[in-house]
Amino acid sequence: MNIETIVQQLQVERRRIDAALNALIGEQAAPARAPATATAPATTSTTTAAPKSHHKRKARSLTPEAKAKISTAQKARWALIKANSKPAVRAA
Repeated sequence: MNIETIVQQLQVERRRIDAALNALIGEQAAPARAPATATAPATTSTTTAAPKSHHKRKARSLTPEAKAKISTAQKARWALIKANSKPAVRAA
């Protein structure tokens, strides 16, 4: 078999697989591919899309009261862990 025949058979197989995938999960999952011998059409647009606005959300900050509440809760968790842990064995 020469390479051209193999390439043609693979392209036929790819189209068959793409069709099967499209039937199973829709067009979005497996976009259609142009044959290897075809050239892609030039995509020149005369209209320009409006640029998307990239607004960054203001950084959220905690109030001092919230920070103190979180700190107290975490210290209580650490105290429970320390109280329930086994005492460390020291090497002589």
